[in-house]
Amino acid sequence: MVTVERLIERAKAVGLPIANMAFEETEESPVPPPPYLVYLIPHQKKRGADVKNNIKETDFSLELYTDQFALGREDLEGIVEEKVFFDVETEKYIAPIESENMVQSAWEVNGLIQKMKGVKK
Repeated sequence: MVTVERLIERAKAVGLPIANMAFEETEESPVPPPPYLVYLIPHQKKRGADVKNNIKETDFSLELYTDQFALGREDLEGIVEEKVFFDVETEKYIAPIESENMVQSAWEVNGLIQKMKGVKK
């Protein structure tokens, strides 16, 4: 079963800098130059009525930021798809970020299902 945690592990294994939501710049840790990855969990829904089989449904997004003029962006996208999303359905979006001379390639996974333990009354 593919979980959000498993997708994050796979994304880390790609070997690029990675952050949850955004990189926080400090003097000791500046934002890395592209390419880098950012992941988000934009939506979660919990459901189930029998108190024993609660289900958590989670959406997951992974964004790859690359230099707009760098060669090999498509190769990096292929590596991410091959190493992270080889067994899940995704929707992919590509958007230029002109003000920063970057390109964002984003993959969305909707409705990862995870059974949770029952809630005690």
